[in-house]
Order: sequence, then structure tokens, then C-alpha cells
Amino acid sequence: MLSRKNSFILLSVFLFFLALGIFRSQDAFINDFNTFAFSGDGHGTIADFYGYNKSIYENGFWQLLVDRWYPSFGGGYSAPKLMNIFWRFTVFSLSNLEPDNIYDVCVVLLFVLNGVSAYLLARYLKLNHYYSFLCAVFIVSLDNFDFRITGHLNLAAYFGFIIAIIFLFEATRNPTCLRNTLLLGIIIAFSFTTNEYYGLFILEISVMYYFIIVWRKTNLIFTLKNGIYCSSSFFVTLAFLYPFTFVGPLLSKFNISFSYPSRVIHKSEYIQYVLYNPLELFTSNFEIFSLINHWIASSNYFSRNGGEFSYRIGFNIILIFSLFMILYIILFGKIKFKNLLFKISPLLFLYFLTIIICIHPEHPILGDLSLVNLHIEYGTGFRVNERAMTLGNIFLILIFGIVINEFSRIVINTYSKRLVKFILPPLMILPFFAS
Repeated sequence: MLSRKNSFILLSVFLFFLALGIFRSQDAFINDFNTFAFSGDGHGTIADFYGYNKSIYENGFWQLLVDRWYPSFGGGYSAPKLMNIFWRFTVFSLSNLEPDNIYDVCVVLLFVLNGVSAYLLARYLKLNHYYSFLCAVFIVSLDNFDFRITGHLNLAAYFGFIIAIIFLFEATRNPTCLRNTLLLGIIIAFSFTTNEYYGLFILEISVMYYFIIVWRKTNLIFTLKNGIYCSSSFFVTLAFLYPFTFVGPLLSKFNISFSYPSRVIHKSEYIQYVLYNPLELFTSNFEIFSLINHWIASSNYFSRNGGEFSYRIGFNIILIFSLFMILYIILFGKIKFKNLLFKISPLLFLYFLTIIICIHPEHPILGDLSLVNLHIEYGTGFRVNERAMTLGNIFLILIFGIVINEFSRIVINTYSKRLVKFILPPLMILPFFAS
């Protein structure tokens, strides 16, 4: 239960991200000719918002209860088009606004929800309020968010899978609690409603992580039994949230006519949008790191990188992270260093899982573990696998935040609080501003 102090801090975090989101968006609201949406996908999304609200008022509010509608143009998929419950009710609740303003309000809404959920996840991982807030600012300020809000708006919605991570940790922390297991399945299903890509990726990560951790803590029979419970809550919730899209393909197996969003994807399209070289994430814009950039480029087994790449986080975070790890073991000894590794190991494992989700299946080291071939076979429509690195970057930031938090916690008992408050935070946010 939240104390009065924690409630006040959470409210302050919410208001901060709201104010910052509005400030960042002021040009779009002040000038009627400005919007976050660029031509192409961005303007197509605005047209979808207008068309959906128009369809509801003309054809009935019953459309709010179903997960598909029939746009008159565009979209990349044959009609009917997928419209999940989060975006249905969000777009309709803003229907009194102009379509371009609906888009811009959604940008601010996602900025706030992403920031608050990232803060809550960091707090769940036992970071103090200060570093939890800095992690949240780091996460919402990634280049990927600014890139996505110009077109693929729902790809800027991180909060669904961030909340699912909290429930994943809670369910594996105490596997004997059936309530947490059932809630995990429900929340993962909900994460599909913010963005289906992120829902799929957090589902795959959760299955692998849950199975391994719970098996280690209990036994195989118990793990399989709980897995069945979690799967049941997941599929029941998913069928409720996607009654036509989810149930439609199942009914089609029995020769029952049922239309649902579809698109033929060729293997070459999948391979174009995978992670070719994980090190490419850490290339830097700084000339001082040009030799490292050259080494990263030369280490690529392939002649190119993925076709969609807005996930670069820079080399500086690795440099400063390594510096703190070295200082940690020198100043505090091997025992405390091992305790630190134990604390960050769950997130390191999750980061590794995001890589194998999207790594090129012909990669010489990790290719045999890649899930891309599985997506090609069963995940029709989920062709841009490297979008999983959105999750990976968030895991990396939280790992960095834990290291800084633990370092400062020990330092504060020996040195002045002023060192922690005024020297360590700039070192934490330096990787973002210097990426």
C-alpha cells in the first residue's frame, strides 16, 4: 500500500512528465498547421483516427466492443483492420478534438504513461526515488520515442510491456502465489493492446524467463502446472480483448468462414528487419570513438545492418557502466561485487533474451538460438523483429540504474551526501546526452 509520502512523490512524477510532455508538444498545440505526424504513416494514422470516430457515430457505438473495423482506404492490411481496445477507447474519448489534435494529445499521453510506468518499475527494483526518476527520464528521452511519434504512434507505447515486467518479477519472486501467476497472464494479454509487437516480445520473454526461474525454485511438474494456469488466464483474456482477430483464425481451421486482418509476408522481408550485429547498438556519434565504431563495423558477419534501426543507445553507457563496475570491485571488494552481479542478473538475462528474439538466424554465434524462424512460421504480420530492442534498451538502462544506485548507497555511508546528489547523477545521464 502506498504511504502518503510515496503517493505524493508518485503524483509529483506524474505532474512532471505531464508538464514536460506538454512543453515538448507546445508547437503542435499552438500552431494549427503543426503536428507530430509526418507525411505517410503519420498522416495515415490521423486519417484512421478520423475514419474510426466517423464510423462509430455513423454505424453505432457497438463498434467499441469489437477489435476490427473497415477503413475506406490504406493501412497496409486487407480489411477488416485491427483496432485494439486501448486505442479504440482512447481515440473515441478524444473524438471532440480535431483528428490531428487527437494524435498530438496521444503523444503526450504516451509520454506520461511511459514515464510513470518506468518510474514504478525502477522503484519495484528497489532503486531510490531519485535514481528511479532519472531512469524514467532516460527511457522516455530515447531517440526511438521521438522517431516513432512521427508515424507509428503505437510503437511509442512502452507502458504496457513495462507493467508486464513488474508482474513477471512478482510472479517469479513468489511462484506459489496463484493470484500472481494468473495476473501475469492477464497483464501480458493486456500488453498486446498497446502494441502487438511489444505484446508478442514480452510474451516470449516471459515464457522463457518464467519457466527457467520457477523451475529452479520449485520443480518441473509445479512449473508446468503453473504454466498451464498462466496460459489459461492469458488466452481467456486475449480472446476477450481480440474476439474476432484471435478466435477468427481458430475458427477458420474448421472451415468456418471468418475474416480477419491478414497479409502475406515473404521470408526476405523478415530477414531484412532483424538484428544483424548486436554491437551496432553501441556505435557513437563522437569522433573519439571512431576506432571503436570501425571495430564494430568490421566485426559484423554480414555486409549490412537491419532495415529499421532507431535503437542505437551509444557506446558511452557501456564505458561509464564499465567504469563503475571496476570502481565497485576495487572500492568495495569481491563479495559486494558478487552481490551486485546477483541483483542485475535478472535484467541481464532479459536483455539477452531480447537479442535472441531478433538476431539474424544465420548469425555465427547466436543464430541457432534465434526466434526469427519461429516468427516466420507462426507470426504472420510480425516481420520487424528488431523492434524487440526497445525492450532491450530499457533493460540496459535499468541495469545501469541499479549499478549507480548500489554504488551511491554504499558511498553515502562513507562520504558526503553531496557527492551522491551532485556528482553521480550527471554521470548517470551523461550516456544519454552524449550518445
